Amino acid sequence: MRIFLGIILALAHFTATACSLSPGYVPFLVTPIAQKRGKPPKAPEIEVVSVRRGNIGDSGMCADLGLVVFRVKDRQRHTGYLFEVVEGSDKSEIIPNGIISSVEDSEFRFPWLDGATEYQEPIELKIKVTAISTLGVESQPSYFWFKDRGRFGWKH
Repeated sequence: MRIFLGIILALAHFTATACSLSPGYVPFLVTPIAQKRGKPPKAPEIEVVSVRRGNIGDSGMCADLGLVVFRVKDRQRHTGYLFEVVEGSDKSEIIPNGIISSVEDSEFRFPWLDGATEYQEPIELKIKVTAISTLGVESQPSYFWFKDRGRFGWKH
């Protein structure tokens, strides 16, 4: 009986520590109409809230996970956002394709596989963000830079 209980506890511990890559956004649906009408949304103002880079460790424990959180200031209800990389390093897989809406109020969490190493290359992306209403009316785009200096596997 003790062996059985030990196995159950070990399996429960293993599943409880597994890594999850769930993003902090969902697809945003635009009404399929022939003519886009209405007032355009306000151009979004974006700030980088946090950046977490991959590190040495077990990939099952999210060691290889990179995560960036962006916040839309004064987010508008019933509005989706289109994030597009327009310039920069080849880390464009961080930004999803398509129009999205945030899951948590005004914050968008973008996870990516960054590698479970001590070395992380720098990231420098110029990102264009357009707000889009449910009727498909687009705001003026805004631009911001997402930069991370990376981490080199030696001490300075």
